[in-house]
Amino acid sequence: MLKNIRILILLYLLLMVAVAGWLARERTTAWERPLNVVVYAINGDGGAVSRGYIEALEGVDFADIEAFFEREARRYGLALKQPVRIAFAGELDSRPPRHRRVQPCRLCGGA
Repeated sequence: MLKNIRILILLYLLLMVAVAGWLARERTTAWERPLNVVVYAINGDGGAVSRGYIEALEGVDFADIEAFFEREARRYGLALKQPVRIAFAGELDSRPPRHRRVQPCRLCGGA
């Protein structure tokens, strides 16, 4: 009896994860609402020149990206006037986690 309840709970959790994944994919590809994108700048080299460039960035500097998506949306017949909204959040204070080195793929020729 307890085993059946555990299996039922696990099946329910699996169903919820599958539905959440499907909904997330459906919401981002249905293009019923604009997709909100937040840009975080990272000073990768820690230099003063990079810091100055990041400090000079503003939200309007990303208007070309929004214009590109608007142009492509018209080209593909999308009804949304502004398919992507880009916001600039400034410099990220903490560094992202380091990328772990992945071994080359032997089956695909080392790529």
